Amino acid sequence: MNKNTEIIDTITLKNGMEIDLDEAWRKLTQRQFGGSPGRGFGELVQNGYDGYDAEVAWSDRKLDIKTTPNSISITDYGVGMSREKLKLLVTLGGTDKANDKTKIGQFGIGFCSMFNPDLVTERIWVHTICEGHAVELVFNVIEQSKIPKITTGLMTESLPFSTRITAEFDNSYSSETCLEYARECLKTFPCKVKINGCSFKSIWEKARQAGHKIFTSGQCMGFVETSGWYGSHISLLRRYEKITDLSMESLITGGHSMKFDLRDWARKETPYVNDIDITINCNDLNVPISRDGFYMDSAYSRMVRVINEQMMHQLEKNLEYHLDHRLILTNHYVLRNKIANYLDRKIKQEDTSKVEVAVKLLAKAPIYPVNGKSESFSLLDIAEKRSKDLPVFFSPERTNLRWLGGAFKHDFIVLPSRLSNENLQRKAPEFYQTIFTRIFSDVVNLDEVEYDHSKMADLVKRNIIDKGLLSPHIQLTKIRELNKKEKTCVQKIDQVLSHGAVKKAIARNLNLQISNVTAAFFQLETSGGTIATGFLDENGCPLEPEYYTNLGKIEDESWQSDHAKPILLGLQKDNPYIESLINTEDDHMPYYMLMFLVHELAMCQKLLVPYSPYFHVVKARLAKDMRKALIEQLLSAQDRDKKMKTPQ
Repeated sequence: MNKNTEIIDTITLKNGMEIDLDEAWRKLTQRQFGGSPGRGFGELVQNGYDGYDAEVAWSDRKLDIKTTPNSISITDYGVGMSREKLKLLVTLGGTDKANDKTKIGQFGIGFCSMFNPDLVTERIWVHTICEGHAVELVFNVIEQSKIPKITTGLMTESLPFSTRITAEFDNSYSSETCLEYARECLKTFPCKVKINGCSFKSIWEKARQAGHKIFTSGQCMGFVETSGWYGSHISLLRRYEKITDLSMESLITGGHSMKFDLRDWARKETPYVNDIDITINCNDLNVPISRDGFYMDSAYSRMVRVINEQMMHQLEKNLEYHLDHRLILTNHYVLRNKIANYLDRKIKQEDTSKVEVAVKLLAKAPIYPVNGKSESFSLLDIAEKRSKDLPVFFSPERTNLRWLGGAFKHDFIVLPSRLSNENLQRKAPEFYQTIFTRIFSDVVNLDEVEYDHSKMADLVKRNIIDKGLLSPHIQLTKIRELNKKEKTCVQKIDQVLSHGAVKKAIARNLNLQISNVTAAFFQLETSGGTIATGFLDENGCPLEPEYYTNLGKIEDESWQSDHAKPILLGLQKDNPYIESLINTEDDHMPYYMLMFLVHELAMCQKLLVPYSPYFHVVKARLAKDMRKALIEQLLSAQDRDKKMKTPQ
């Protein structure tokens, strides 16, 4: 095979890679800012501000912008350009600002953007002071989309400024476009700017005139104003260049792992204040090249702390003006750690003078009703009035205020307002549980305590409740002690319970392994109970946990396994509903009585029967299977009656 070295010689270049400068220039000038050619002048605005020493305050930096029908110029009064800067100015992509945190521009392509063909630029003049001399550079555009011709020279006259850049166009539209974008760009800079001799007002000057609070902290400067939109928003600037507008939640979280509720605010303990906007500039904030995001570094963390301080001041102002219950509740959740620390120091009688006023106001706000009391309590009231060895009991839904007939040790029961997403914006899951657990540590939610066996076991261990109330002492009524109606009632119920489909419905839906079910009357030996029914073992004791399981599922005929045992369906004689059933003479009493028992058994009242967290599912399924079994039994009875009446 012949070796043809011409191929290799053709692609081997002296500098390693060849660059088509005209094509690179065209792409650079045309595609840098998409459909906004006037944005290129914004790059000259940035260069103008960067023309000052870093030590010069932003408020002392000046720019003059002037326009004619076919031109626009920008003048600064900084330090001019060094010889190195002039060299970089005529170098494609050259910059001396890389990694300089005092400068706005970073990438060395801003000046080139003024040669966008859409501007139809004819010429750009650069007049600047360099090493004490007045220097002129002229960039002449011979052909659009081509690299301009450059001429340079020294000027004989002195310059009353440091640098002036003038762009001349082939139309009047371009100067208007550049000026329009300049106004948009300039409004975020707190500098002195004149446009065609008239002072230009930035958002900072407008904020001062409107009386908005302007704050400065470290590398951050900003102001707070009332929002015209629902929610709190942030206008984020970096070295006074606009980066983005975003919601407060987005800033707090950095857009990472957002929950879209109050958990986002609580993450950085940012006080929740609705309907305000904050404009903040952070000089040392890091941003990616696209300038549409920011990095979560130490500068970001410092900026969030500054924002939190301003939000806390605004919250304090709002609370002093009006004790808004929704605002208070929201911040009880968001600032629960601060409130807990304040209450701990307050109870210990330590110095609390340095605690934020807003936190004190939140802790002292009397917004929590208490069962049986006419006045409402604050978190501080609850902390001071509670006994140290007792939990704080609360019940947002008011569903279990007479738990165990009220026979549990407690100081009071707090009744927080019922909440929904309509009356508390984006409330977080387990709202009150989270607040009270963090602030008081030892708490009991009465609405849910019956479903929390570990909590009840703890309360029993601490002698806050009597174990006997959870598993009441009962006394079975012997058959010989029953009257005629009571014996008849038991016989009718046993007749229904003996049906295999009924036993199977009870066993499968309540996860019991039973061999037989019979009825028995009992009386409570514990006062204060309101129990109607429950399952008992053959000795008349409430079923122990090992007798059943709520985690598995009774399948097929396994409910009649070798481990199956006989159980009693206990009925409390003194219960008003049971009494009415005993006294009824309706032959169908056992059927609708069992439908009542479906509800009672599924509720597993006072742990007499197995507890299930799926009450509504269990109840519906048990009722369906019970109805089916009873219908089958009734139909069987009707068939027997027909056969008996049919002549043979």
